[in-house]
Amino acid sequence: EIISCSNDSLVFKDQDSNSSTFSCVNIGEPDVYVASGAARLTGSGINITNCSFVCSASIGSTPPSVSFDITATDKNFTGPQGSIFSASTQIYLRTY
Repeated sequence: EIISCSNDSLVFKDQDSNSSTFSCVNIGEPDVYVASGAARLTGSGINITNCSFVCSASIGSTPPSVSFDITATDKNFTGPQGSIFSASTQIYLRTY
């Protein structure tokens, strides 16, 4: 169950009614990272340039979903030697 969802944060309850949070921390600052609760999930050697959550309500028989998008670069390599990493995923939630 989604408790709250914003562009940079997702709070949900699992099947045991435990609350959990995923968030994009320090948006707009030099050290952006992805966290689960207070635990940092991404390393300090990357520069996150985009990090966002989008939540969608259920429609008919389609369950609610959460989309997560992230774009990052390596802080140690720029210009032609650097690379950009982008990933997107959509997670369909179980309904109980």
